[in-house]
Amino acid sequence: QLAGVASQIEHVGEAALHVVEPLGQPRAHRAEQEVAASVEAGRGAVAMDAQGGAVEDRRRVRPPLPLCHGVGYVMIAGGSESALTMPERTMAGRLAAAGRMVARAGIQLVLPPSCLACEASTAAARTLCPTCWNGMAFITAPCCACCGLPLPLGTDARAVCAGCAKHSPIFDRARAAFLHKGTGRDLVLAFKLADRSYLAPRLAEWLHRAAAPLLADADLVTPVPLHRWRLLRRGFNQSAILAQLVARRAGKAVAPDLLVRKRRTPPQVGLSGRERRRNVRGAFAVRRAADVAGRRILLVDDVLTTGSTISECARTLLRAGAAAVDVATLSRVPPPSSRMTGHATDGSP
Repeated sequence: QLAGVASQIEHVGEAALHVVEPLGQPRAHRAEQEVAASVEAGRGAVAMDAQGGAVEDRRRVRPPLPLCHGVGYVMIAGGSESALTMPERTMAGRLAAAGRMVARAGIQLVLPPSCLACEASTAAARTLCPTCWNGMAFITAPCCACCGLPLPLGTDARAVCAGCAKHSPIFDRARAAFLHKGTGRDLVLAFKLADRSYLAPRLAEWLHRAAAPLLADADLVTPVPLHRWRLLRRGFNQSAILAQLVARRAGKAVAPDLLVRKRRTPPQVGLSGRERRRNVRGAFAVRRAADVAGRRILLVDDVLTTGSTISECARTLLRAGAAAVDVATLSRVPPPSSRMTGHATDGSP
């Protein structure tokens, strides 16, 4: 069976070699070419440069047919075009779709889908089993308009929690995908400390959903940085991975190195709120102030505990000229006095 699957994949791959997506071309520019192509009568159009002349490179323009992504392009080389006919383009789309199905079946045959948390068998990839799904405490409305802490059902959407009413945070708004407990805590720790980077796409999907209003207003997305020695030891910055994935989903600019951690700080685990604030005071700096001035920044981190690290980063950005700072984290630890369990969600495992 594996030999048959490999043979089909190889056959489909050879048939689709000539329909490769152009590299480095902005998606918005390709959309303009699609509009230009749609005015042609049932076929791809020759791309034109700013002076109205035909483009003499290997640029490809999508024809005005609702074909599969990456299939059915018109190739222009040396001023001549070799367009596929409509049946051929349709066949190319079918071949590409069949290739993806065969590849997916082959992968699932060799590596059956399993739960992201406990590795039990599941019906689909990148999901949670029912038991682990029930252990998630997703945060949905209503929540504090400032820090995003879950509030009792029926609370006004503009309400703030007691903590924010007493001490307003330096950042404008914060949102988290779920409470730092149960399955959610296990996933965050596995992603952060056990090098399970394959969790990132699913975690970023949940974070994108929770931070959608903040992303809509953001001019720039940036992660909380690690010190260079900790980054060297761990090998990656989990916050930077999340920031890049979330920004890509939202179509926003991301600056992975906007902030830099000037000095090495001891881990925050086990420290009180006052000790945490003292630990990170003056620890961050903006690498390029011109990238910050007048812009609304979205800070991304993995966990929001007391808010000491996030607040120090926000303070650094505001001093550098940022117009406002919002915060998006995967999980948040509720205050000790809170008994919040999170609200039900209509998402799927």
